[in-house]
Amino acid sequence: MEKPELDQMWETFVRIGMPPISLHQIITTIRTKIHPIVSDSHDNVVKWFCFLIHDRTSGVPTTEDDKNAYFHIRFTVKKNIIIKDEEDMNTHLPEYCEKSMTRRCSSIASIDGIEKSILKDGDVAESWRIIGEQSAWVVSMLNGHKENAQIPVNQLVQFMHFFLNMFGLGGHAILFVGPIFPF
Repeated sequence: MEKPELDQMWETFVRIGMPPISLHQIITTIRTKIHPIVSDSHDNVVKWFCFLIHDRTSGVPTTEDDKNAYFHIRFTVKKNIIIKDEEDMNTHLPEYCEKSMTRRCSSIASIDGIEKSILKDGDVAESWRIIGEQSAWVVSMLNGHKENAQIPVNQLVQFMHFFLNMFGLGGHAILFVGPIFPF
């Protein structure tokens, strides 16, 4: 995945539901609603993407009384697609996207908890690229399972364990505590 063009970044939101939300709801929403938006199909406008779960307290531009959880999808569009404004963008998105919340992204020059000065060229776009790769991996991992399979939590945890294990932070992290990891 290439770095996104930050001045071309958009965001939209897909409602998951009212907390507490189940893992099944999250997986089903990723497979049936997020994947179609970000898939590499010929008629899709999305070039780069990432998604996280947020609510009104963490970035969803909704009303004070809205307690729903949403997938917050950030994306850029393919170069051959010209988007004039939010109304135009909404014509390219599925009906289940929250059209009233679709907008150009703002405040993307930094990411909480990420120290951009240690990234290549101190470029926050590199952080967004990495987060996009993580998002693409999640979609790919879920789609690597049978369509109607109930994916158990321990299956997901095991896949995430392999990520952490690559850094010595998985189940055997105790082997590395010391001079390498002084925390």
